Amino acid sequence: MLLCATHADAAASPCSARAAPCPRNAATGELRSDAADAVLATAARDFGHVFDVHPRVFVLDANVGNSAELKSLRQALKDVKTEIVDVSRQHLHVKQC
Repeated sequence: MLLCATHADAAASPCSARAAPCPRNAATGELRSDAADAVLATAARDFGHVFDVHPRVFVLDANVGNSAELKSLRQALKDVKTEIVDVSRQHLHVKQC
Protein backbone atom coordinates (compact mmCIF):
# COMPACT_ATOMS: atom_id res chain seq x y z
CA MET A 1 0.00 0.00 0.00
CA LEU A 2 1.41 3.34 -1.03
CA LEU A 3 -0.14 6.44 0.50
CA CYS A 4 -0.24 9.66 -1.51
CA ALA A 5 -1.15 13.05 -0.09
CA THR A 6 -2.24 15.25 -2.94
CA HIS A 7 -2.70 19.02 -3.12
CA ALA A 8 0.19 19.82 -0.81
CA ASP A 9 0.18 23.23 -2.50
CA ALA A 10 -3.20 23.97 -0.87
CA ALA A 11 -2.56 22.42 2.56
CA ALA A 12 -3.18 24.77 5.44
CA SER A 13 -0.06 25.72 7.33
CA PRO A 14 -0.21 24.92 11.04
CA CYS A 15 1.36 28.34 11.66
CA SER A 16 -1.47 30.36 10.13
CA ALA A 17 -5.03 30.14 8.90
CA ARG A 18 -4.06 30.92 5.30
CA ALA A 19 -3.19 28.25 2.78
CA ALA A 20 0.52 27.59 2.43
CA PRO A 21 2.54 24.81 0.85
CA CYS A 22 3.85 21.97 2.97
CA PRO A 23 7.45 22.30 4.13
CA ARG A 24 10.25 20.49 2.33
CA ASN A 25 12.54 17.79 3.65
CA ALA A 26 15.93 19.41 4.15
CA ALA A 27 17.85 16.35 2.92
CA THR A 28 15.82 15.46 -0.20
CA GLY A 29 13.99 18.68 -1.03
CA GLU A 30 10.72 16.75 -1.26
CA LEU A 31 7.50 17.93 0.34
CA ARG A 32 6.61 16.50 3.73
CA SER A 33 3.60 16.56 6.01
CA ASP A 34 3.40 15.64 9.68
CA ALA A 35 -0.34 14.95 9.27
CA ALA A 36 0.32 12.55 6.38
CA ASP A 37 3.03 10.81 8.43
CA ALA A 38 0.49 10.36 11.25
CA VAL A 39 -1.95 8.75 8.80
CA LEU A 40 0.82 6.44 7.58
CA ALA A 41 1.67 5.43 11.14
CA THR A 42 -2.00 4.66 11.85
CA ALA A 43 -2.38 2.68 8.61
CA ALA A 44 0.77 0.69 9.31
CA ARG A 45 -0.34 -0.03 12.87
CA ASP A 46 -3.89 -1.02 11.94
CA PHE A 47 -3.32 -2.72 8.58
CA GLY A 48 0.37 -3.66 8.53
CA HIS A 49 -0.48 -7.26 9.33
CA VAL A 50 -2.72 -7.42 6.23
CA PHE A 51 -0.95 -5.20 3.69
CA ASP A 52 2.64 -4.40 2.81
CA VAL A 53 2.68 -0.72 3.76
CA HIS A 54 5.33 1.40 2.04
CA PRO A 55 7.42 3.16 4.69
CA ARG A 56 6.76 6.71 3.44
CA VAL A 57 3.94 8.95 2.29
CA PHE A 58 4.27 10.65 -1.09
CA VAL A 59 3.25 14.28 -0.56
CA LEU A 60 2.46 15.72 -3.98
CA ASP A 61 1.82 19.19 -5.34
CA ALA A 62 -0.99 18.61 -7.85
CA ASN A 63 0.16 21.58 -9.94
CA VAL A 64 3.65 20.25 -10.71
CA GLY A 65 3.51 17.29 -13.06
CA ASN A 66 7.21 16.52 -13.14
CA SER A 67 8.20 17.15 -9.52
CA ALA A 68 10.77 15.24 -7.51
CA GLU A 69 7.93 13.84 -5.40
CA LEU A 70 6.14 12.46 -8.46
CA LYS A 71 9.39 10.97 -9.73
CA SER A 72 9.86 9.26 -6.35
CA LEU A 73 6.31 7.90 -6.52
CA ARG A 74 6.89 6.55 -10.04
CA GLN A 75 10.10 4.86 -8.90
CA ALA A 76 8.36 3.31 -5.89
CA LEU A 77 5.60 1.97 -8.18
CA LYS A 78 8.23 0.49 -10.52
CA ASP A 79 9.98 -1.14 -7.55
CA VAL A 80 6.73 -2.65 -6.26
CA LYS A 81 5.83 -3.88 -9.75
CA THR A 82 9.25 -5.53 -10.11
CA GLU A 83 8.88 -7.17 -6.72
CA ILE A 84 5.45 -8.55 -7.64
CA VAL A 85 6.71 -9.89 -10.96
CA ASP A 86 9.76 -11.49 -9.32
CA VAL A 87 7.65 -13.20 -6.66
CA SER A 88 5.19 -14.38 -9.32
CA ARG A 89 8.01 -15.84 -11.39
CA GLN A 90 9.46 -17.61 -8.38
CA HIS A 91 6.03 -18.99 -7.51
CA LEU A 92 5.49 -20.26 -11.07
CA HIS A 93 8.96 -21.80 -11.12
CA VAL A 94 8.25 -23.70 -7.91
CA LYS A 95 4.93 -25.02 -9.28
CA GLN A 96 6.53 -26.21 -12.52
CA CYS A 97 9.36 -28.13 -10.79
